[in-house]
Amino acid sequence: MKVYLVRTADFQLEDFENVLNLLNAYPGTIDFVDGGTVELDNPYGSKIFRNKTKFEHQEQLDIMCSMSEYSTKRYERPIFPLKKKYYTWKQLFDEVEYYRNEQHVDLNDFVFLLTNQYNEKNWFAFLGPSLRTGFIHTDDWPWFFGDGTDIRYPIAYEVTTWVLRGLMCQNQKEIVTRFHKKTVGCVNDFCKNKTEITIKMRTADVCDACMQVMKNKDVPPHYLNQLFSVMDGIRANLMFRKRIGIINKDSRIKIDLDAKKIFLTDFGNLDVRLNPKELSLYLLFIHHKEGIALNSLHDHNEELFTYYQKVSGRFNKDEMQNTISLLVNYLDGELHTTLSRIKSKFKKAIGTELSENYYIQVLPTGVHGIPLNREGVEIV
Repeated sequence: MKVYLVRTADFQLEDFENVLNLLNAYPGTIDFVDGGTVELDNPYGSKIFRNKTKFEHQEQLDIMCSMSEYSTKRYERPIFPLKKKYYTWKQLFDEVEYYRNEQHVDLNDFVFLLTNQYNEKNWFAFLGPSLRTGFIHTDDWPWFFGDGTDIRYPIAYEVTTWVLRGLMCQNQKEIVTRFHKKTVGCVNDFCKNKTEITIKMRTADVCDACMQVMKNKDVPPHYLNQLFSVMDGIRANLMFRKRIGIINKDSRIKIDLDAKKIFLTDFGNLDVRLNPKELSLYLLFIHHKEGIALNSLHDHNEELFTYYQKVSGRFNKDEMQNTISLLVNYLDGELHTTLSRIKSKFKKAIGTELSENYYIQVLPTGVHGIPLNREGVEIV
């Protein structure tokens, strides 16, 4: 099964890619796919949030209505009264349905529109009549989780839970009737008071009643396993970020040589995928906690070759040696490009601030190294 994510241009491409990378960090039979960018027509009208209370509440939905008619930049905190243009649910669903038809998306696959634009009910998200199309509101997450929030986590959580609802319910009315009016820490909490979304995400749980529904509806276990893994990972990540200022320690990491991945254990086992050349260089610096001067990297040619031989899957020694010779050449751009890519991948995984101790950088001694505490490093 595929889940296509499409965005409007107001949702920044970097944030969009971060959400997609996070969802795909938990492998399984569900593929999260970059669906590109779409443009919305003009908004339906304007909505005024007269105070903080109005802004923080999702409007109730009359389940008896004809629902079938619906075919880390700096956060600027709202000043009330706040006037916002909004789209009707029909407009949003119609746009996604149009995309489905144009791209010939399979009927069983999901398509979600990720947008900063407001919707008529002020909801975080909802599914269209087919339960395979939906929208996710991507703005205002720092309002609920605090300034500096890495918005990829709540957005990825919303994508995951709405896929889950689409699999466990038959229609929109059933989705609404299964909402818990009182927040109990279940994925199906309605959270009329939108601030309670933090409780739901930090528990990342499914109550016994909802679990029984999934069992009765025969939701495929391999889908559930992957979706729960994403939810558990997001929860672990949110909790570790919350505590990191108090515990003042880095996440443990596990370097898997076969998978060519670095798993950030305390960030919900989030993985950083390095290619063989990047991973070999990273292994070299992990084994030299005192650091290495880049202009003397050629002195470690043999050791670096050994790591590359282990992870590259290549057999031609001359070709491998040529790759390493280019990498250890301080004057060649290959080394600096590789260092830059390693840094970029860690920043994409956990953000600029939290990634500082994980990538290769200049140490206080003037040489290059990785500040990470080696006691938390495991190589398998």
